Amino acid sequence: GAPPQGIRIVGDGAGPVVIDTATSLTPVTIQNVPFGRSVELADMLIGSPASPVTGVLVTGSLGTVVLDEVSIEAGAANALVVEGSLAFVLQGPGTSVQSQGGEGLVLDVSSSGTVSNSNFSSVRLQGNSSLTYAAINVTPSVEPGSSTTPFAGVMPHLDGERFPVLSQSLQFQFEGFPNSLWLLVISDGYSVPLGLFEMPVLVDLASLVVTFTGVTDPVGVATNSSYLPPNGALIGLTKVFQAASISQTTGALRLSNAHAMTIVSGN
Repeated sequence: GAPPQGIRIVGDGAGPVVIDTATSLTPVTIQNVPFGRSVELADMLIGSPASPVTGVLVTGSLGTVVLDEVSIEAGAANALVVEGSLAFVLQGPGTSVQSQGGEGLVLDVSSSGTVSNSNFSSVRLQGNSSLTYAAINVTPSVEPGSSTTPFAGVMPHLDGERFPVLSQSLQFQFEGFPNSLWLLVISDGYSVPLGLFEMPVLVDLASLVVTFTGVTDPVGVATNSSYLPPNGALIGLTKVFQAASISQTTGALRLSNAHAMTIVSGN
């Protein structure tokens, strides 16, 4: 059920997956993801304020690594460390990265990241790293040689089921700019983040199809619903969606987070 050449590890909907690093004394480690492949972790609670080790380490990866709606905590150590990795994505309003004595997020060794709708105790860039971000609660600390690309104002957000069921409706909720044209696209998988618009393209361009266009309401909210037919060939199929809305201040297209889902039978 994973996207082509990708791995998804996602909570089953009964609540977040809890990983206790205070007991294991080992970070959750994602390493050596090849270019053109992806790893996604979603709906997880990793670490605790009592944990003496880093919660998540992403290292040596050229492929896309997505953490979606993941909370990460650490005690004296840095909570989330990304090093030597070129396509790191952290997203979701439920995402929180907190350290009691170290840094929340550290990007190091020429890493590149995209972060949105997330809360941190702190963010540090070093070792010629770069970060594109919107709607975070802190200003990153940037060492010489590293850089940030911030986007102020609204960060569009796309939400929906992670495991839609055959013969039921497939529903999305979108929040973007008020009274704005918005669009929804579908793709076969994730892409290395591409800075073509305000906030990067996160879905595979080769398989991208625009599925819907509409206008948000006066507070920037919109919904989209379609029907999943009772076709058994769809079971296990994973698709990745992304939406966009036109910025009222710049007139530019600003992209949302990416949202992956895998179709299930419901039985």
